[in-house]
Amino acid sequence: MSIPSFKGKHNAVKTKIYLVLREAHFRLSSASLSTLTGIPESSLRVTLLKLHRWGRIKRQKVNGFYLYSLGEKGLQWLVKWQELIPIQRYRAEMVESRNLRRERK
Repeated sequence: MSIPSFKGKHNAVKTKIYLVLREAHFRLSSASLSTLTGIPESSLRVTLLKLHRWGRIKRQKVNGFYLYSLGEKGLQWLVKWQELIPIQRYRAEMVESRNLRRERK
């Protein structure tokens, strides 16, 4: 496995999902994850499906909706690369995205 650079979108999207799921004390829907991460729900669903297939996140269907939580492999990935992850930048991007969504309404 190569060392992630955290310069591109892929690692940013994946890491934001992992961070939000780690901090959540319950499972989240794709709509909730979209709101919290600032990632459009259409592209988020594709990433969630891949992460679930790879065993990085858990998915459970409840009342016709999928709910997501962080899997053991996702947590291990966060722990392994925590020193390289630009957490402050990602948090700032997520807050900025939420603020922009509020302003549009």
